[in-house]
Amino acid sequence: LPLSMQQDIKKTFGTRHRAALGLSEITDSIVLIVSEETGAISLAYDSKIYYDLNSSDIKTQLSMLLTDYQDSVSQEASEYEN
Repeated sequence: LPLSMQQDIKKTFGTRHRAALGLSEITDSIVLIVSEETGAISLAYDSKIYYDLNSSDIKTQLSMLLTDYQDSVSQEASEYEN
């Protein structure tokens, strides 16, 4: 897995978080991370990591990101058809 080389993330983040962030840096994926030690849930997307999210935060983030993605795909398809 591609480990992120970002220096400004929490020192407590380990390989799991660095790999998730690395994936988000080189792909357009949304990566959910569950801390093995604390059970805290984080989300990595577009080279950013949002940590210690509750279920409501996760739903909001996913809804927003997936809606934005769907809108951009629809726009690209529309441009392709013209």
